[in-house]
This record gives sequence, structure tokens and C-alpha cells, in this order.
Amino acid sequence: MLEEHHPPPPGEADAVPRAGGGNAPVGSPPFTRQRAQREQSASAADSTILPLRATGPPDAEGNQPHHYWPFATSDLYNWKAQNPKFSEKPAGLIDLLDSVLFTHQPTWDDCQQLLQVLFTTEERERIVNEARKLVPGTDGNPTTNQAQIDASFPLTRPQWDFNTAEGKERLRVYRQTLMGGLRMAARKPTNLAKVGNVQQGKDESPAAFLERIMEAFRTYTPMNPEAPESKAAVIMAFVNQSAIDIRRKLQKIDRLGEKSLQDLLVVAEKVYNNRELPEDKQARAMAAASSKQTRDLARILLATTADSPEERDRRLWQLADDARKGKRTTKGGKQRLQKDQCAYCKEIGHWARDCLKRAGGKGSKTDRVKVLELDELSD
Repeated sequence: MLEEHHPPPPGEADAVPRAGGGNAPVGSPPFTRQRAQREQSASAADSTILPLRATGPPDAEGNQPHHYWPFATSDLYNWKAQNPKFSEKPAGLIDLLDSVLFTHQPTWDDCQQLLQVLFTTEERERIVNEARKLVPGTDGNPTTNQAQIDASFPLTRPQWDFNTAEGKERLRVYRQTLMGGLRMAARKPTNLAKVGNVQQGKDESPAAFLERIMEAFRTYTPMNPEAPESKAAVIMAFVNQSAIDIRRKLQKIDRLGEKSLQDLLVVAEKVYNNRELPEDKQARAMAAASSKQTRDLARILLATTADSPEERDRRLWQLADDARKGKRTTKGGKQRLQKDQCAYCKEIGHWARDCLKRAGGKGSKTDRVKVLELDELSD
């Protein structure tokens, strides 16, 4: 198991530095990073404070001596707060560690501290297990030699002197292998169902939707959505999961598979920008309703100006009949007959067998008063 290294809580002084595994001279103040910053502020030399910092001239064999300052606890917790969780968006911590391991050249203990603060127990174990599979052998390829794996990627503190060429090389290989394990641990099993659940919102722009699609590919699959080999999958998701009006337009494009994402985005943006605004749609519906009501009132007024009561009743009945025909239809578009409506002439008050307009019809025995219902005209 990987040794647990618990950093001091925020606010406490950093650990006393070590040089090549030795301790600072007795009586000297602790080499905290804050002290190093104060001492170097007056110097014109590079003032970057790193865990391993060159100090003094090289020795007779050309080895450059280094002093060691541990990471400031505040830096570690700031990095943790400023990056998303590794399980959710691993790219953030991968980029951070890639930069820190290259620029700060941390020791084995520093690497354990980074793993302890930035990752959960399950994530740390997965990273270490993946890294140990990548330990290079003598030919540069991953080895299965357990002794070599333990020597190059130890689980307990090794006796590596960072002031020697061998120790520096050991640390370089360890950091390189650790980054490989970090990247392998970030890879997730493909879950295209999660990608398929990303649907374009009602008022979401195509550009924002495409970005969510690509982020879903990064999160739920090992695919790089920007890679050429992933183009077909991204295009398929973008087209099929777009809003219905945009999807219909995109599906009509000839030779869709040969188009670039940028071409499809331009088409989608045109459809999106040409949509009728909700306010305009409501105003148009209100105008249509108002126009219909005006026409109905005009017809009613015209009917009431008839010269005789019979003609007026006939016109009002006709208006009511037209209103009924407009709303009483079957699924096939045919008019649905009322219980007292003639199937031959469609008039109300008799059946087809009594219709006077039909050859041989007996005619109705009673005339029914036809009353215009104003509410039917407004339907």
C-alpha cells in the first residue's frame, strides 16, 4: 500500500527542509518557504521558490547542489479549491500536475503530498496502480519485472539523493511515470447513454449546445471530440439531439457526413435566429382571433338587416350552421352529423327520409325555430 502522508493543517509552519536526506545545521532557523522568499528578495537571481532549488556552484564532479523547501500548505489547498474534482473533470488536475511536476521538480515526498491533498483514497490507489503498469524497462517499454517496478516506482520512501545524478534520474522517471498513471486513471469506460441524454434546451443556442455535447464526450467516453476520428460521432449526436426545428433542417442537408461541424453550426444558427419570438407568436394569434371575431360580428350585423323576419332567421341559422361545421368534424375531415340533422341536405330539424330536397321525400311535419348562439360564432 502507498504510504499515507498527511500535510500539516493550514496555518502551521512548513516542515524543516532536507538536503539530500540530511537535516539543517543545529541552531539554524527553519528553512520555510517564507524565509526563503525573504532571503532571496534582495538578490538579483531567479526568485522562484521551488521544492528543489539550486544553490552554490557545482562540485568537482559537476553535480549541482540543491536545497529543499516543501510545498506551502496554502498552495496545496488553493490548488485543490481552484480545480474541479478528478472524478468529474480530470483535465483540470492533470494540467495542474503536469505543470507542477515539470516546473517544481518535486521529490517523492512532495508527490505523495500532492496525491494526498488533491485526490481521494480511491483515486490515489487507481493512479498508483496504473502508474506501476507503466514503469519502463531497459528497452523503454513497460516492464513486468516486479523488482524493477518496486525500484522505479516505490510505495515507501526511497533513499534517493536529489543532489546526485542517479537520484535526479530516479526522480525524473518517477514523476514521468506518475503522470502516465494519472492520465490512465482519468480514462473512463464508454457510456454513450450519458452522451445521448444531452438534449438541446428550448432557448439554448446551437454553439452552447455543441459545447455541452463535446464536454459529454470528454466526460463519459475516452474519446477526444476534437480528434478527426471522433468527427462522425460528434456530428451524429449534434444532429439527432438538436431541437426539432434545427434537427429537421440539418437532416435535409445533402452528404451530411462530409460537412464539418462548423458548417452544421452555421445552418443551425440560421434556424435558431429565424425563430419566431414567443411575444410575436402570441401577438399573431391574438390578431388572428380578433380578425375572426370582427368578421363574425360583421356577418351578424348583416344578417339582422334583412328585409323580412324569415330572411333574417335564415341568415342567422346559416351563420350558426357554419360555426358548427367548423368544429364538428371527424378524424377524416368529414362533418359529424347531429342527432336531428339531415344526412342529405345537412339542415337541422329533420332526417334524410323526411327531406323535401330529396326525390320522393315526405318532408318534415314541423318546422323548428333556429336560434343563433353567439358563443358558437366566437369558437
